[in-house]
Amino acid sequence: MIPGLRELFAYRDVLVNLVKRELKVRYKNSVLGFLWSLLNPLLQILVLVIAIKYFMGQSEPSYSIMLVSAFLPWTFFAMVLQEGAGCVAQEVALVKKVYFPRALMPMATLTAGVIHFLLSLPVLVGMFAVVRVTVAWNYVPLFFVAVVIQICFMLGLILTLSALSVFYNDVRYILGSFTTMWFFLSPVLYDGIKRVIEKPHLPQIFKTIYMLNPMAPILMGYRSIVPTYGVHQVPHYYAFLGISAGVAVLMIVIGGVVFSRYQWAFAEHG
Repeated sequence: MIPGLRELFAYRDVLVNLVKRELKVRYKNSVLGFLWSLLNPLLQILVLVIAIKYFMGQSEPSYSIMLVSAFLPWTFFAMVLQEGAGCVAQEVALVKKVYFPRALMPMATLTAGVIHFLLSLPVLVGMFAVVRVTVAWNYVPLFFVAVVIQICFMLGLILTLSALSVFYNDVRYILGSFTTMWFFLSPVLYDGIKRVIEKPHLPQIFKTIYMLNPMAPILMGYRSIVPTYGVHQVPHYYAFLGISAGVAVLMIVIGGVVFSRYQWAFAEHG
C-alpha cells in the first residue's frame, strides 16, 4: 500500500532523523520548547470554554471535558494535514540532493504530530482531575482504537496531499478552507449524539450522512471516555466506526498509489 515498504524499513534511521529535525525546527528559538505542546491546546480550550459555556450559556454537563476530549484529536488532525500537505513541496531542494524514499517525508510529519498529540494528553488527564469526572474505563480501549483509525486515515490523506501539492499550490489553500468547514460538520464544539443523532425532526438520511463523515465516529470514540457521552446512545455506532476504518484503509491505498505515481517527478517541479 505504502510505496516500497521494504525500502522504507531499510531507511528507518532516516525517518528517525527527519522526525528529530521536525521537532527541533518547530520549537527553534523557543524558550518554553515542548511545553508549548501543553500550553497551546490549554489556552485554546480555555478561550473556547469561556466563550461557549459562559458567554453563550452552554449548560451541558461536563462540557469542558467533552470539548477537550474531541478538540485535542481534532487539533492533531488539522495540524498534521496542513503541515503534511506541504512537507514535500518545502523540501524539494533536499529531494534533489539526497536519495531516500520520498514517502518518509509525510511519514515523518505524521510521526512528529503523533508525538505532539501524546504530549498534549496530560491536558486531558489534568482536566479530568480538576473537574473530578470519573473515566468510563470500559471505553478506554475504544479511545485507542479511535487513535489508530485516525492515524491510518491521516497517513492516507497526507500521502495524497503532499504529492499533489508539489504540482498544484492550490491544494494547501483549498485544504485550509475545507478543514474549517469539516471542523464545524464534526462533533468537536458540540455533542454529535444530542445535537444531530437524537433530533426527532431531522430526516434519517441526514443523520446517516453525518455519521458517514469518517471523523464523526472517531471523535465520538475519543469522547466515549466521558461517562455522559457514551457511544451506546448512537444507533449502529460500531458499524459506522467500521466504515471509518475501511475509509482509512482505502485512503492509505489511494495515497500509496498517488504518491508512487508522482514521486519521481518531484525534483523536476522544484
